Amino acid sequence: MRGFLGRDVGAWHCQSGASRDALVLLAEDQGKLRVVGKPWRGNLRGAYNSGSGAKLLTELLGLAGGAEQRWSQITLAIDTPLGWPAAFRQLLEGVHPETIPAQKANNPLLMRETERWLCGRGHRPLSPVQDLIGSQATKGMAFLAALGLKAARTGVWSGQVGGIDLVAVEAYPAPCKRSAIVASMKAGLPLPPGLPPAAKSDIEDALTYAILGALFTKRPESLAAPMASADLHEGWIWVPRDCLTEKEPTE
Repeated sequence: MRGFLGRDVGAWHCQSGASRDALVLLAEDQGKLRVVGKPWRGNLRGAYNSGSGAKLLTELLGLAGGAEQRWSQITLAIDTPLGWPAAFRQLLEGVHPETIPAQKANNPLLMRETERWLCGRGHRPLSPVQDLIGSQATKGMAFLAALGLKAARTGVWSGQVGGIDLVAVEAYPAPCKRSAIVASMKAGLPLPPGLPPAAKSDIEDALTYAILGALFTKRPESLAAPMASADLHEGWIWVPRDCLTEKEPTE
């Protein structure tokens, strides 16, 4: 069975914060998607500390209510930067850019190529260097490493984990909210009623990412793929093509 696990990422110490980790798991049955188990919300730091590799994947699937299923493939979609800007990494080695552009959206020390590209197409992604997502970024990258995933190609991490083909990609919520494809799929995947208001936003986002994982696997042509110049270690934000516009970047 193929599964699609959406993960909304909170900070490392988000146990008492307004925004926390959330998991929603979808399964594909005869070509159709359904929500598996019950959405989960909390802090996944404990899961991270419990073990790595297959043990960690089993823990994640268990929290999402899918531990009893026999999975052949899982696509994990995570909503945090899974790489640092190449120019920033080079700066740590003492290599600095000759010039810095006037606009933040074009600054290679702050923005990865995928973020600069999105800034020119109607979106304003956060910078993993400047904005308050450093904790989430390190958390997402640490989980990839703990699961034993390696960069297979730009924007795609993969590996065999406990007999399951596991693939991870990076998601971004704002573009998905403008996507007719995502909205249509979401309408057919109702979440359980009665979710606490404080949890609803994180869980709805996790559902969006699970849908993006399904699109990546089942309908990859619907997502904007990396250009040839994209750096392998920067990663890539996968967004639906139908939410992109041609627009000059602004502050």
